[in-house]
Amino acid sequence: MDAFSNRPQGFRIYLIGATLTAVILAGCSADEGPSTVTEVPVPVPTPVPVPTPVPVPVPTPVPAGPPPVITFIATPNTVPAGGSTTLNYSTTNATSCTASGAWIGDVGTSGSQTVTVTTTPGNYSYVLTCTGSTGQQATQTVNVAVTGSNVRVADCAPDLNLGSIVGPGAMPTVTASPLCLICDITNPGNVVDADLSNFATATTTLGALLATVTLGIEDTSTLYPAGRTVGFKIAAPSGALSAGLLQNLTLTTVLNGTVQESSDLASTLSLDLLNQTIAGALPAVVSFATTLPFNRVELTYGALVAAANNLQVYSACVSLPPATP
Repeated sequence: MDAFSNRPQGFRIYLIGATLTAVILAGCSADEGPSTVTEVPVPVPTPVPVPTPVPVPVPTPVPAGPPPVITFIATPNTVPAGGSTTLNYSTTNATSCTASGAWIGDVGTSGSQTVTVTTTPGNYSYVLTCTGSTGQQATQTVNVAVTGSNVRVADCAPDLNLGSIVGPGAMPTVTASPLCLICDITNPGNVVDADLSNFATATTTLGALLATVTLGIEDTSTLYPAGRTVGFKIAAPSGALSAGLLQNLTLTTVLNGTVQESSDLASTLSLDLLNQTIAGALPAVVSFATTLPFNRVELTYGALVAAANNLQVYSACVSLPPATP
């Protein structure tokens, strides 16, 4: 039996286009007159539209740039406790750099910094991390060995907090001007040994114009920062230092062979008398406060017009670093 077996007689269904039409034939008997056709529309459900997919944008990858390249050195890389080293660095392909380890903070992509090392011996790392324009990073590390300090205690002038530059890293040199025929400094090694009662003797030609002799003390393992006071502990062979003798003294600081600054009694050189006597001599300290870093100090002694021309030099002195909290 089909689905339309029970339909009323005279009931027909036509599918016309998209409309389902039921046609009812009234009076379909052959014995009756003409049929009457009534069309009853049957609605068809409207199809639900399918949403159009929205494309998801795919980020365009940023091409990776070259990584930063760092050049980083410490000079010197072996430093006595409380001394200083200079950190020199340069980069390529870097937009920023950060310091960590034994130094901290944001630094430029190139430069130079003089840092004072700790007073505790050991090995210390200075780390430099740099970032490029696309976020790539590079890191470079330099190690600095901190040893026992050449300037250990304030033994040069305790009241002035000045220590003597002594030890294997302290090297004395003597230079005389060409016009000074008999100028000399004898026993220069006494200035840098551990015996603070002995001395070197500087001698110049009496009355010789422009005749000078220079005693230089270079600390081969320490770079002293700007702001340190530097000088020499000196005395006349007998009695107090004369004004004429002091007027012929000049102190000069040097950094790796380059003259930094000079001082004499007419400028920033100061004289501090010490409350002590060494073998009948009355020592004093001539010194000045530096404004530039140095690793060598020189004492130049000029000839006097009419006076004894000997000068005793006991020690090269430098102020101690501030105490670590």
